[in-house]
Amino acid sequence: MDIRRFFSASRALIVAGKGGVGKSVVSKALATVATGAGMSVLHVEIDGKKNDPLGIDGVDHLALSAGAALSEYLQGRGLGVITRQLDRLGIVDLVASTAPGIDDLLVLGKIKQLVREDEHDVVIIDGPAAGHAVDLLRAPRTLKRTIPGGPIAQQAADVLEMFAEDRKSTRLN
Repeated sequence: MDIRRFFSASRALIVAGKGGVGKSVVSKALATVATGAGMSVLHVEIDGKKNDPLGIDGVDHLALSAGAALSEYLQGRGLGVITRQLDRLGIVDLVASTAPGIDDLLVLGKIKQLVREDEHDVVIIDGPAAGHAVDLLRAPRTLKRTIPGGPIAQQAADVLEMFAEDRKSTRLN
């Protein structure tokens, strides 16, 4: 098996499964194999995990939460001062988790941005337990159907497009 081809079939790999089965160990093993093949890796932890960076040369670490993704999104829209105030009061985290699926869409939106703009060769996501992973992956389609227009609908469409691009590139290889 050509390891570089495996890792380049999709820029993002989501490691998900039942809680306690070793998802973090598998994501670390994938990162180790990818760096051994000369690739740079961004290791992303979601679902509230607060593990330490992997400590592997060539692997950068990001702990991603819905609140942090929303803060970054708002700051990128020129709302930095207001966002910092809301962050201090805990309102950003509250807003990020208020409507069902919004938190998942925020996390997937940040992953979409990383896949499209980040300089790493591969993004390995240490994902949530299986039940939450299903909700995470269903959120964009559900929100797109529920909210027909505006920034939420656009973000959902963009994430769905990213998933479709990965399926197409995997079939072509």
